[in-house]
Amino acid sequence: MDKYGFVEIEAMRKIAEALTGLEQNAIQRVLAWVNDKYQFEPPGEDRQTTPRTASKSASAGELEKQQPPLLGEFYTLASPATDAEKALVVSYWLQFHKHHEEFNAATINTQLKNLGYRVSNITRAFSHLQSKQPQLAIQTKKLGNTKQARKKYQVTNAGKRYVEDMLKKAAEN
Repeated sequence: MDKYGFVEIEAMRKIAEALTGLEQNAIQRVLAWVNDKYQFEPPGEDRQTTPRTASKSASAGELEKQQPPLLGEFYTLASPATDAEKALVVSYWLQFHKHHEEFNAATINTQLKNLGYRVSNITRAFSHLQSKQPQLAIQTKKLGNTKQARKKYQVTNAGKRYVEDMLKKAAEN
C-alpha cells in the first residue's frame, strides 16, 4: 500500500471515530453534508464515487422546474456574501422549494450550521432583511411576550426577486 493509502485509511478512521455515538439520522445528515460540501454523489451500487457536475448556468426558472435542489447545491449556486444574504437564501429555499409557509430564525440558523456556514447573529440578519426598502423578509408572528420570543418569518416578493437575481448573476459568471 502506498503512502496515500495510509493517509486515506487514517482519514476513514477519524471519520468513523467522529460518527461513533451518533444516531442513524444524525450520521445520515453528516454524510449528506460531506457529500454536498465536496460535491460527490453518494456511492451507487457500483460503489464508485464521482464528482457532481453541478451546473452554475442553471437559471432560476430551470431550478423551479426541477425537483427541489439540495440546499447545499442551491446555496452554492446563489453564492451569498453577507449573513443577511445567507439567511435569505436558506429562507427562500425553505419557502419556495420545500413549501414552508413560514419559518423561524432558529430553523434557518440550524440549516446554515449543517451546511458549515455559521451566521454570527441570525436575529440581526433577519432585522437587516426587514430594514431594507423594500423589505426582503417580514415577521409574520411572535410567539411569546419577551423580546427574545420566537418569531416567524416569510420571504417577501422583493426577497424572492433578490435571490433570483443572485442566481442569475452567478449563472452569468
